[in-house]
Amino acid sequence: MASDARNDAQVKATLMPALKRAVDYVVKQILAENEKLIQQIVYDGYTPVEYDRTDQFKKAWDTNTHITGDMVTGEMAYDPDKMTAYGNHHASIVDGQPIQEYLADIIYEGLAGAIYQEGYAKNSKRFKGQAWTKKRNVWNALIKWLGPDKMRKLFEDGMRKQGLNFTRHKSAIFFVKD
Repeated sequence: MASDARNDAQVKATLMPALKRAVDYVVKQILAENEKLIQQIVYDGYTPVEYDRTDQFKKAWDTNTHITGDMVTGEMAYDPDKMTAYGNHHASIVDGQPIQEYLADIIYEGLAGAIYQEGYAKNSKRFKGQAWTKKRNVWNALIKWLGPDKMRKLFEDGMRKQGLNFTRHKSAIFFVKD
């Protein structure tokens, strides 16, 4: 990325949007891996008998990247508003109330209710051992995938895609002028 910047403000005006796009690349890669892991861990684990899957949970995640001062921040988060509750989809079987807000916890921690008794389905004699009652923790798998070096590698790939030349050292990343 060639620049004719002559002062700090011009360097920042040139660099920050490119860094934002690099960070956006990182969070989009994490989002894509999250969707793959949800498919593998949550959906491929069993075929439901009581309902048809909507696949909305896999797509109920969003990313956000923004610049604040001298910092670029990116995040990926669960967005329950991307799911709809209707019939027996994403609603409590007991009272029909929407459960999208809690669905990630229910799935990841195995917190499905025992329906007609106190406690969790995973502890119920009626449901014990059924795949939908078990923990299907995609979050832990995603953290493992990121590992100690993946975030750095993704960020460096994102910077390269933006044409940013840099030299990496053990402690930090330094930008170099063309």
